[in-house]
Amino acid sequence: TFSAALRGYRQALAANERATAEGILGWLAGQPNVASAAKRYCGVKGDIDHFGALSFLQGVLVVLRDSGHPGLLLILDEVETIQRVRSDVRDKSL
Repeated sequence: TFSAALRGYRQALAANERATAEGILGWLAGQPNVASAAKRYCGVKGDIDHFGALSFLQGVLVVLRDSGHPGLLLILDEVETIQRVRSDVRDKSL
């Protein structure tokens, strides 16, 4: 799904369809309300869940490893926000 969204984003930019590209970028960023036309353009359905996000990060790590980079440093600046969330929701975010 992420690869389809990235391809769709690139195609929308190449076709100068800015609104569609912005919609796809919003979907990739996890925005809750993305136009169905933007999702349809790249062939994705629904929203990103924590399983999809984990799959995406694993894919990024494979690309980094295969391109000769030893790893990825990820800095989260939303730790304070995560700490204020209910424990069951917080567990899903980690």
